[in-house]
Amino acid sequence: MLLVATDLHFTDQPDDNYRFGLLPWLNRLAGESKDKERVCLILGDLTDKKNRHDALLVNRITSEIEACDHITHFIILKGNHDYIEETVPFFKFLDNRNQITFVIDPQRVPLPNGKTAYCIPHIRKNDEFDAAVAKAIASYKEDKYDYLLLHQTFTGAQASNGSEMKGVYFDQLAPLHKKGVRILSGDIHVPQDLGPLTYVGSPYAVHFGDTFKPRCMVITNKGLETDVRYPAPKKRSVALKPDAGIPSHLKKGDHVKIQVMLPREEFHQWELIRASMLEKIKARGLLCFGLEIKEQKPKEAQPPLSTEKETPAQTTLNDGDVVNNFVAANKIDSDVAEMAKKIMERSNDY
Repeated sequence: MLLVATDLHFTDQPDDNYRFGLLPWLNRLAGESKDKERVCLILGDLTDKKNRHDALLVNRITSEIEACDHITHFIILKGNHDYIEETVPFFKFLDNRNQITFVIDPQRVPLPNGKTAYCIPHIRKNDEFDAAVAKAIASYKEDKYDYLLLHQTFTGAQASNGSEMKGVYFDQLAPLHKKGVRILSGDIHVPQDLGPLTYVGSPYAVHFGDTFKPRCMVITNKGLETDVRYPAPKKRSVALKPDAGIPSHLKKGDHVKIQVMLPREEFHQWELIRASMLEKIKARGLLCFGLEIKEQKPKEAQPPLSTEKETPAQTTLNDGDVVNNFVAANKIDSDVAEMAKKIMERSNDY
């Protein structure tokens, strides 16, 4: 079986401690499988900060991976958050351990049940990524593989804030997709299908305001795919009126930042409103990471509708138009009309 996750963004911040429950959770899923080989694919961004990690964080990540006794192997791609210098990502040392392959350069990697993946870790320059894809296509022609694993931003991907990303073009992956190669990528946190590829998405909310539905994936040796969801807290930013209740979609343990909307003339009541809101937050079992006042400005008055009738635009008519209009209105013969036009033309010569 394959367990697929990406963009874990581990940090040494106590507020992000919930993220460390992911690996034990994946290990339990692996333990429930009857497959002999149970491989965990991490498609980049093991950590949030790129370098100079605290010793406690490094040792904790290493220990958590080693404690996964039901996972027979880890394949970890270098993501854009995993390095400053491309050739020396911080966690490169993990590649020396028996159960871990840390992919720094494009390469083939064997998977369970005789399958193979071609891995292209994050590449900064678009032209270099394009060249790597061309090599991957050439490699497929020589010896077929089943998966293409990436960590890259593709143009058209939807970010967690709803904006459309710009990056490399996914059209170049079409030849592999047509051959039946399953293309999975990390980097974009929102799970989505984009052309020939699938963004697995982050297993939990990473930033406040993330509203996407997180996931990991389980792929059986027969290729059957299932979305699985790690029970992590939401990270929501909400704006409320002072007398409003806490939204029902927020559950115990969720992380919240709240803005209370108040007209300026009611700012003097802030201490009482703040205390009341904190009580509501506590009663719901939420973890508050910000509670602030925000001015609710009155709606701008709309300009009054004009009652004056619109004056039709004036059109300048030439001599021919004047004659034609007069002829049509008075039903004058065409011969007379032609004579009138000639007389007016002659008069304009003087």
